[in-house]
Amino acid sequence: MNGTNGGLDTTFGQTATTTSLISSGDPISYGQLVKFTATVTPIEGAGEAGTVQFLIDGSPVGFPVSLSDNKATYNTSALGLGVHSVWAIYSGDTGGNFAGSTSVAITQTVINSIVTPPKITTQPASLTVVVGSKAELKVAASGSPAPTAQWQVSGNGGATWVNISGATSLTYSFTASSTQNGHEFRAVLSNYVGTATSAAATLTVDAPPIVTKQPANQSVEQGKPVTFSASASGNPTPTPQWQLSTNGGSTWSNISGAKSTSYTFATLKRDNGYEYRAIFSNSEGTATTGVAKLTVM
Repeated sequence: MNGTNGGLDTTFGQTATTTSLISSGDPISYGQLVKFTATVTPIEGAGEAGTVQFLIDGSPVGFPVSLSDNKATYNTSALGLGVHSVWAIYSGDTGGNFAGSTSVAITQTVINSIVTPPKITTQPASLTVVVGSKAELKVAASGSPAPTAQWQVSGNGGATWVNISGATSLTYSFTASSTQNGHEFRAVLSNYVGTATSAAATLTVDAPPIVTKQPANQSVEQGKPVTFSASASGNPTPTPQWQLSTNGGSTWSNISGAKSTSYTFATLKRDNGYEYRAIFSNSEGTATTGVAKLTVM
């Protein structure tokens, strides 16, 4: 409910004011916290803004509350069952510039409902997605009143958790990025009775290989060892396979056993002019390095 005063208490030379009153919810359950907010307009420029006295069922409650930004609030969880009448009286400012005013009474209903704290009924599940695709986490909980959710993320194995802005529904969907690989997510469910925190779900973000280091041309003396090196990012970690071309890149063949990021061998004279490259592979795809040429002197 909300109410605004219909009549104004004014004194000659004073500016008339209007006091309105709202509650944070109606009805509420027995024992639930409710906030009443009174707004007084206009009082801009007053040296001392004055106070508001809240009344419930005809009796003042608490002490007069000083205005802040034209507002005053009163919180209580002690209302009994039934329908209550609430209003607010503005005193006027102490400088005598603004007249007092009284809000229209509003009704606040308190019902006898069963209240229970949140209890997780469905935990979020860990999932694996491909980079750039949709990731979706779900949680469910019982409780009365119905709990609200706040999703959190941890990038350090659960040592610390950060609220995710705007992630306040039971389902949290987003586009997965490679930087989120290994991050953990959980939901905190709350109502005015209590809170419950879900188990953590781990996000695995798979990504195809991307070459991060190209092999370089090499020049060595005959019989000396030579090493070609390359690297690639990706998830799962890509595995390399080195290849050889003896005809200027027209055809390529796998080098048996050459499955690490570095390939070392002793050179022969016949190796002069041969070309080498690596193919990195994982479950999401492949990536081929540039070509490195060997000169044997």
